[in-house]
Amino acid sequence: MKNSILVFITFLSVSLLSIQAQDSSHSFLDKVHVGGGFNIGLGSTYSSISITPSVIYDISSVFSAGINATYMYTKNKSASQESNIYGGGLLLLINPMEGFQFSGEYEHLIIKHSFLNVNNTKPSSDALFLGLAYKLQNIAIGLRYDLLYDKQTSIYPSALSPTIRIYF
Repeated sequence: MKNSILVFITFLSVSLLSIQAQDSSHSFLDKVHVGGGFNIGLGSTYSSISITPSVIYDISSVFSAGINATYMYTKNKSASQESNIYGGGLLLLINPMEGFQFSGEYEHLIIKHSFLNVNNTKPSSDALFLGLAYKLQNIAIGLRYDLLYDKQTSIYPSALSPTIRIYF
């Protein structure tokens, strides 16, 4: 809970500071972008599919902030277990120079059914990602690292995961 509050305060502070410096010559809708990310993991005993639609707002030419929703379906074929996982989060994107994108993302997911072979007694999972991506126009491809990763309770197999984001 403390981490959630810290993430929210940081997100709000950066957003408010950036709003003060924004250019008012563009309309609100010109700065809103819809898109998101996706992930497909296939293996001999494990499969997962996730989709994360999101909406971001360009606070300035460098900063964008937004919200996202996540749905993930996982199946462990060897244990005959399936999970439906859903939730949402906050997203902060920083584009300091052409081609590079830094990201901060807080994610809160709710787990329906037991999750694979993980001894997860919590009905939810939190993640705080910091990422670096290569950005070309409206597509960013990179890696993100979960600062809250715990091998015993996380729904992700590793703290490091790939990310693909597309915005229009």
